[in-house]
Amino acid sequence: MLVIRLFLFALGCCAFLAAAKAEESSTRSVTIIEDPDQNASALVDLTSQAGNSAGLTIDILPSPDLRIGSAISIRVGAKRSGYVMVLDIDAGGKLRQIFPNRATLAQPADSRKLANLLEGGKVMTVPESVDPRLHLVVGPPTGIAMIVAVLSEQSLQLLDLPDVPPELMGRVEALKYIVEAARTLRIEPPEGKGRFIEPKLSFAAKFYRVH
Repeated sequence: MLVIRLFLFALGCCAFLAAAKAEESSTRSVTIIEDPDQNASALVDLTSQAGNSAGLTIDILPSPDLRIGSAISIRVGAKRSGYVMVLDIDAGGKLRQIFPNRATLAQPADSRKLANLLEGGKVMTVPESVDPRLHLVVGPPTGIAMIVAVLSEQSLQLLDLPDVPPELMGRVEALKYIVEAARTLRIEPPEGKGRFIEPKLSFAAKFYRVH
């Protein structure tokens, strides 16, 4: 599991409160195993296993082989412009969206609309490109986990997705499970008028190992 830490006391409890309210009110903005020890070869790019028309790429820095307590970053690139969301699925299948997160959602509304916008041909490093005060730190459980980047052509910040069945972790089926769930999501039309919108999504993913 990746834990987001903010090493800056000045943010204060008020900002966290505002972020929590933003997250709570927006979590549905989209109504929208093999033995891990035998899966060393699974620490590979899974992008070819998912729809990826935007040419989305993902890298885990400094390495996909990590120890608890290590600080890491996620580098995402794309050929097309879109709105990026980064998901972490731990070795037990627990899914968390690590970007955008509470800290970025606490920004003023105008800034928040662009917080996860990635321009085509460029790269974004989470969390450094977003806020150098934020850090991603590896936590338990140990085993094979997975990072998934999702790019939406429509303005989108949150994905309401289920946890992954633990027996799928360490397998390509874990990514397929997430992709299939995401394909069922719909975006509520502006002002609640008209039909729900099917987002155009691209996916890139990599396994990582936690010791």
